[in-house]
Amino acid sequence: MRASLLVAALLLSASPLAAQSVDRNETARIVDEGFNRSQIMQTAEYMMDHIGPRLTNSPGMRAAEEWTQAKFREWGLKNVHKEGFDFGRGWWIERSTVRMTSPRPIELTAIPIAWTPATPGRISAPVIVAPMSEVGHFARWHGKLAGKIVMVTLPDTGSEPGEAPFKRWSGDELAKFDTYEQPKYDPEASDRRIKRLDYASKLDAFLKAEGAVAYAVMSGRDGKLLHGSGYLFGAGETQAVPGIEIAAEDYRRLARLAKTGPAPTLEVESLVHFEDADQKAYNVIADIPGTDPSGAYVMAGAHLDSWAAPPTMARAPR
Repeated sequence: MRASLLVAALLLSASPLAAQSVDRNETARIVDEGFNRSQIMQTAEYMMDHIGPRLTNSPGMRAAEEWTQAKFREWGLKNVHKEGFDFGRGWWIERSTVRMTSPRPIELTAIPIAWTPATPGRISAPVIVAPMSEVGHFARWHGKLAGKIVMVTLPDTGSEPGEAPFKRWSGDELAKFDTYEQPKYDPEASDRRIKRLDYASKLDAFLKAEGAVAYAVMSGRDGKLLHGSGYLFGAGETQAVPGIEIAAEDYRRLARLAKTGPAPTLEVESLVHFEDADQKAYNVIADIPGTDPSGAYVMAGAHLDSWAAPPTMARAPR
């Protein structure tokens, strides 16, 4: 899911002696450019406010690909183009609502989980707290999930902060960050991802077989933050049971109410759409021609895609 823009530029190599010589005029020019003529805020504003969420292969992502190419050309970059690779289905949210209707009406902060199907209109059902994180947990809930919205996350006690969210670093503290850490190769990362996807498919099959009408997970962060993260985007992998992510504070309240009984009832409508016209995802690529006769490159990349939650609620793209 990494939609990257790669910019090839001039590579400047310097000897240790030359590296000690600083062109202060050039440094000042760069600083002036960054502070006084930066387009970062305007670019971010257009991407987030005008285009909005950019889940891979969604209409928002396609719009971002076209806009980015147009911007690169406007900025004078060369060889602007897209390069495709096999990905899977596009998906986007038209609208969604999640309400608790009993024991009292409350609008909940929630979002459909990416690449899960729409609900068949507006559904109403009681919840059941049935924490499941591995196949071995399924047997405990056999015969208990029919007609229910299944809360599969084990609720926790929250994460009230114990210190201020921001801190001003001293010069000595900042100096400690001026080091480069070599990335660590994790050969088991792919295996963990495969196991996660395999479990998601097995959970979906179990919920469908048990007659659940939907399932819900708790957001991994407090503060009403949502992510909507889902990973079954491949053709033929689409889940059968609609999924929603509920803000941690709302999820814990539902769990408390379910524990003291009777279980609260939710009203859920998830109107989402799949896009299958083009199952390739694309990298947007452009060049800044250099003049170094060695022909070396500087490569820079960044995310163009994002999760499907609105930028005010979603995890920021990395």
